[in-house]
Amino acid sequence: KVVEKCLSWGLLKRDAQEKLQATERGKVTAQMGISIDTCLNVLKWMDLCDPLRVSDLELLVAAALTTDAREIHVSLSKREFRESRYLSLFHKEVQNLGETDKVLFKSILGPTHRLLYDQERALKKALILNAWLSSAPTKEIEQTHGLFSGAIKKMGEEFSWLVEAISTLAKTEGWPEQVTKKMDILSERLSFGVELKGLSLARLRVKGLGR
Repeated sequence: KVVEKCLSWGLLKRDAQEKLQATERGKVTAQMGISIDTCLNVLKWMDLCDPLRVSDLELLVAAALTTDAREIHVSLSKREFRESRYLSLFHKEVQNLGETDKVLFKSILGPTHRLLYDQERALKKALILNAWLSSAPTKEIEQTHGLFSGAIKKMGEEFSWLVEAISTLAKTEGWPEQVTKKMDILSERLSFGVELKGLSLARLRVKGLGR
């Protein structure tokens, strides 16, 4: 079944002698250490989105909904899930960005759509990291989401890897260079928790300098 899945999604191909060979998609999946299902999650999203309109939030949500991201631990209380707290926060953020027409966001914000627990938790991760990339004070992010900065930083580093993998896949799919460069920069920003304008300073890794 795994082989058939890889063949149907172009991660593997058969040569003239019917031997299996890895395609560029397959090589990226192996080299970046992502699961086959995560690769498929990303490819499905890529098929539905406009590369030139991909925002930081869309990339974070796409990454958060992958199979590998489910293994990144962030708690979601029963009350948060019952009250759809992060779905509500997400809806407001999407409206502020003017991106309610995006296919990925519409699939989440459908009028009769009730999110599963893991989907709501994925939105929590994406929204925390969206704040982590902003000028919001660390203490404010901690208090708003009930998560210590060390846990947020660790999550940022793990998402940095996921976004780097998505960027690498996008390059093999022929996405525009300006888009994949933006992804690479986002990956780097996630590891530091900084806005774009703070990245140059963060790269210096000055001892004692926080975000």
